[in-house]
Amino acid sequence: MKKYIIAGLAAVCCVTLCSCGKNARQLNNTGIEYYNASQYEKAADTFLQAAEKDKDGSAEYYANLGKTYIELGQYDKAGEAFLNALSNVTDDKTALWGMGVVSYYTGDYASSMEYFGRIVDNISDYDDTDIDSLQYYASLQSYYNDCAGAIDSYTVLIRKKHNIAQQYFLRGSIYASQKMENEAVLDYEEALKTYGDDYEMYYNIYYSLHQAGFEDRAVSYLRRALEIDGADNLLKGKTYYIINDYDNAQKYLSKAIDDGSREAEFYLAMTYEKLGKNEEAVELYSSYIKNYPADAKAYNQYGMYFMNKGDYTSALEYFSAGLALGSDEAKRELMFNQACCYEYLHQYAMAYDKFGEYLKVYPEDVAATHEYDFLSSR
Repeated sequence: MKKYIIAGLAAVCCVTLCSCGKNARQLNNTGIEYYNASQYEKAADTFLQAAEKDKDGSAEYYANLGKTYIELGQYDKAGEAFLNALSNVTDDKTALWGMGVVSYYTGDYASSMEYFGRIVDNISDYDDTDIDSLQYYASLQSYYNDCAGAIDSYTVLIRKKHNIAQQYFLRGSIYASQKMENEAVLDYEEALKTYGDDYEMYYNIYYSLHQAGFEDRAVSYLRRALEIDGADNLLKGKTYYIINDYDNAQKYLSKAIDDGSREAEFYLAMTYEKLGKNEEAVELYSSYIKNYPADAKAYNQYGMYFMNKGDYTSALEYFSAGLALGSDEAKRELMFNQACCYEYLHQYAMAYDKFGEYLKVYPEDVAATHEYDFLSSR
């Protein structure tokens, strides 16, 4: 999240950083200096003093206080400050922005969209607050599957020349999700004019196109990425794994492990599995889970290894252990695979219950719905 410099008298003059005997405006200016110097605790205390001294001007002071609490990561206090500002001035743009940010980072996306929407609906001069609000708003439009709206918002950000390459990538990813391959690729190529030497950008483009089902095009970006100088061994190894070049994947992932990469161990275990080196795969999976017991993806992958071998009891053990971590990471895959294991073990009542639990969280899954309907008659 971008930090904003707070503008005010303190931006053009020097004041002594002492709150003794100052009026509210002077306190606010001192708070601005503290804020811009990243002394957030002192800034918060000073802005609060300013708000308490001058109720008539407190909207500005509370808005500054809210921004300070955001920098401190104290979103509850930030929300209180911004709401105090809005109680004085209902359309205070900084306070609306602040409530949008607070709502966004506390997971209240509906409220976040409402607050940012109030700014976006009244944009006139496209200052930093307007642009930042539109950036958040576009991401929320995408989250709520308002793809047309998100495309329009990213188009405006492109026209305003705000982080153009980023906007092209984000808009391209929406085009990809809508199966508009040519439009997506045109935007990705624009993004690569800036990020042409950025291995991660190629990888992100691959992932978006892969998710959209454009596998050949997706892989073509990974192959281009391999031509970049300076890519680290982990990224090269992961890329070779994805394009099914397992010998080179093993080569670079082994180097990455020597470099100290934790993630490389996980991918090398999968590579050994693909190469039919089962003993090496099991040894590395076991070692990885022992060293990183909170990695839900590893439990899912190791469970899949046993599942593919027909050892459903062992697979179930790892799927269940992964779910017991309580992490959202790999939760969908773990829940689905756990239900499948019960079905393969002919524990149909348990499988029916598990698919039912899964569908409560992921009701759009056609394959799970089919299994659930099938099991209802067992």
